[in-house]
Amino acid sequence: MPPRNFRREGSHISWKRLLLIGVIAAVGISAGILAAGGVMIISYAKELPSLAKIKEYDPPQGSLVFSQDGVWIGEFSRKGHRYALKPEEIPDLVKKSFVAAEDARFYQHPGVDLVSILRAALIDLRSGSFIQGGSTITQQLIKLLVVGPERSLQRKIKEAILAYRIEKQLTKDEILTLYLNEAPLGSWAWGIEAGSRLYFHKSTKDLTLAEAALLASMPKAPNLYSPFVSPHALKERQRYVLSQMASLGFVTKEQAREAYQTRLAIYPRREPYEDVVPYGVEMIRQELIKRLNEDAVLEGGYIITTTFDTRLQASAQKALFLQLVRLSTRYAAPMSIRRTTDAEEAFWKFWLAKRDDNEAFIYRSNPYSPGETVIAKMIAQTKDGWHVLVEGKERVLDTESWPKELRDAFKQGKIGIPKPGEGFFLVALEYSSSQAQLVPEVIPLLQGCLVALEPSTGKILAIQGGSSFGVTRFNRVTQALRQPGSAFKPVVYTLAIDKGLQPFSLVDDSPIALPGAKPGELWTPENYDARFLGPITIREALVRSRNVPSVRLTWMFGAKQVALYAKNMGIATRIQPNLSIALGSLSIRPIELARVYATLANLGKRPELFSIVEIKDRKGQKEISTEKSPGSSQVVSEDAAYIVVNMMQDVVRRGTGARAGVLGLPLAGKTGTTNDFRDAWFMAFMPNFLAGVWVGFDDFRTMGRGMTGATAAIPTFVDFTSDALKKGLITPSLFKKPDKVRFVMFGDTAEPIKDTQEGQPSLPVGASYGPSTPPTPRQDLEKSLW
Repeated sequence: MPPRNFRREGSHISWKRLLLIGVIAAVGISAGILAAGGVMIISYAKELPSLAKIKEYDPPQGSLVFSQDGVWIGEFSRKGHRYALKPEEIPDLVKKSFVAAEDARFYQHPGVDLVSILRAALIDLRSGSFIQGGSTITQQLIKLLVVGPERSLQRKIKEAILAYRIEKQLTKDEILTLYLNEAPLGSWAWGIEAGSRLYFHKSTKDLTLAEAALLASMPKAPNLYSPFVSPHALKERQRYVLSQMASLGFVTKEQAREAYQTRLAIYPRREPYEDVVPYGVEMIRQELIKRLNEDAVLEGGYIITTTFDTRLQASAQKALFLQLVRLSTRYAAPMSIRRTTDAEEAFWKFWLAKRDDNEAFIYRSNPYSPGETVIAKMIAQTKDGWHVLVEGKERVLDTESWPKELRDAFKQGKIGIPKPGEGFFLVALEYSSSQAQLVPEVIPLLQGCLVALEPSTGKILAIQGGSSFGVTRFNRVTQALRQPGSAFKPVVYTLAIDKGLQPFSLVDDSPIALPGAKPGELWTPENYDARFLGPITIREALVRSRNVPSVRLTWMFGAKQVALYAKNMGIATRIQPNLSIALGSLSIRPIELARVYATLANLGKRPELFSIVEIKDRKGQKEISTEKSPGSSQVVSEDAAYIVVNMMQDVVRRGTGARAGVLGLPLAGKTGTTNDFRDAWFMAFMPNFLAGVWVGFDDFRTMGRGMTGATAAIPTFVDFTSDALKKGLITPSLFKKPDKVRFVMFGDTAEPIKDTQEGQPSLPVGASYGPSTPPTPRQDLEKSLW
């Protein structure tokens, strides 16, 4: 019989053998896996993409537009929002926020953090799913710039190898800066600067701890951790980031707690029409595309500094808007409020959803910027005002505090009130130097435009091309072709004075018949009041805006000469040289007429108008400088320009522009009204300031009797200029008398004249003069005035 322990012994030997076989097999399998892994890694290493994209990092960036007073007023971009910063431009607090959120051991690991990978693997095993990642900031950078977002083992291996490699070629600060410039922050914002500007309307250097931690909370899942999608989830993620910062010693617990308790103000995602200087920004965009090409503008990362002043722009927007409402109220047909479209309501859906008072964020940073628009939904109208839903909150619009123009229009039923549930737009109107007031964005029946310049330099300071950019994007300052009417007459008088006439030279305001447009026809121009005054001085003819004297001067010197002077003084549009141009029958753009007046304000030097001061590339180097010197050329004699300006000052003191005299400024100006009251103009200036206003219908229909430049245009000029004076943006300035001009007495007034001989004024033949100014004959005038 076999020994009793045989079976046990045999079993013991079998178990050891089996264990040995298992160990040998495991080692063999592990060796095989490692060998295969090694072969796979070697194979991947040979096929890895180049790191040149990281080392030569130069991504497409949008271009930013700033006003001359330092306000961010526009942006041109194609692939979302992205603005690369240098390491020294990113505050240490911001860097620490992202390190705490994404990679606490960033400064210890060599690109791949095995500790984090093992910790993430354990968490994943316990949960039974992939909920925890182990990627470092370096690996995330590789994913963003090189290997792409594909989820696979091969991608992770490539990512790890490249992370090790890039750590040997760049410093930690360089890697972190690249990541911060590429981090996805939702709403098409890539990088910390884009996120900072999008959500907080400020630069990265100005971020607070609470704001920096909030932005650092987003890259983990930008579609989830969004203030517009899951605000409470984002707030909890911010809590985690702040606690991480405290545990790492980046901030104190008290600082972290205070930052978490801060209710941050988040701005809405803006549309282009909400820019503070929308017509000016669009004008800049078109000019840049012509000069640089579209790709450079949308992806070149330029910093554009403009000539616009946002404070003047706010005054221009308000003055024109209210005057158009005021004038439109005269008409029987009702105006309307700008209602929302289905597409706009879909875009603004989050802002139309009512939110509780304990919402995680404040979705607005008061005060509103003048010119900004915001969507609203009507709830009800009560004696307290309009109850509306604005940015998720119910608020009451105090209708009694609105400007009188709007109150009157609503009380008279000229503007329809939105029904409960209807969406519409509000626009911010400035009512003090630092705040704005929300009022309904009315679509007026009439349209108009305003432009303000600095004549001595040619800088365009403010430009409002219509009632509002949301209602109409057509820029009437630069695109509308309109007849200037009597506002063109200063060109005729400039020619006359430049050719030797004087302010007290007489011209006949009597009926005249001249050859018409067709053979055999006669043209008999008339004055606005259908009266004739007989012989009057040139000064009086201009001050009273008499038509017949202007026609006689044009006939005397020739329509071709008038057209030439108009061209030299700043009108680029082709002019048909016929006698009717004496009354402003030509069609020109308001910006061209403003340039003519700027030439006079600049005493005969035609300034080159411009709106771009400089363009810097993404490295901060000045790419293009466009600032012009005062006046490009002397197109009218300084003496003649000064004398015409002197006469135009009388237009404001006691002539058709007298309504602007309430400002108490030494203004020179001229009104303009066309046939059937289709166009109303007023242009006025000092040496350091010029503003022009046009009002009319886009379809050229009549505005109605009495809608002259004095009635329709001057009030806008007065409101705008008065506001600018209160802000201290313009100051009174006097025209400097040229050395060759002296004043002589003509009757009871002192008249400026140009000296050609020592002690003797230059006077034309055939005119009548006062006793103190004996005529000196001139033989170079071939025609008499009569």
